Amino acid sequence: MLCFQGLFFCPEAASLLLHNFCIYHISPPGHELGAAAVCPDDPILSVDDLCDQILEVFNYFWLGSVMCMGAMAGAYILTLFAIKYRDRVTGLILVSPLYKAPS
Repeated sequence: MLCFQGLFFCPEAASLLLHNFCIYHISPPGHELGAAAVCPDDPILSVDDLCDQILEVFNYFWLGSVMCMGAMAGAYILTLFAIKYRDRVTGLILVSPLYKAPS
C-alpha cells in the first residue's frame, strides 16, 4: 500500500480507479497480515514459477486481459509475466521508489 499512496492523494483519481476498475491485490506468501513465517524447508520459487502463479490467479477469477500495477520486485515479476503472457496484459504501471535518474 505504501508504494501506491501517491495515487490516492487525489480524491478524483481514487474515485475513478475504485468506481471503474476491479482491483485485485496479490500478496506473496508470508506477506499477508497475520501470516505465519515462511518455513525454511519450503522450496524457493523462481520468477517463472511466480509468473505462472499469477496466471493461475487470473484464471481462477476468470480475468481476461488486465492492466497490472507493481512496485519493486512485483514490477519485475509483472514485467516478466507481460512478456510471457502478452495476450493477457493490456498495460503495465511499474513503480520504483528507488531511482537515480528518470527511466
